[in-house]
Amino acid sequence: MADMIKGKTPEEIRKTFNIKNDFTPKEEEEARRENAWLLALTILAFLVDVTVEGTAEQHNITVDNPSNASKDEEKVKHVSLEE
Repeated sequence: MADMIKGKTPEEIRKTFNIKNDFTPKEEEEARRENAWLLALTILAFLVDVTVEGTAEQHNITVDNPSNASKDEEKVKHVSLEE
């Protein structure tokens, strides 16, 4: 189901599922403006996920849960060789 709507505009989704648009153009614009932060957050989450995956690939690391990758890095003890 998600693949059917991924990357589509609201108009395309309505057409795919035969959904009647009961918003006026003004109401629809207001809803888009109020939810602009959600789009920005979604893009940011995607960029973070791609960065973690890319870093794991560069270092030949398998990351089952990318959200835990930074937690593992915090457990590493840093040792200075300049003592």
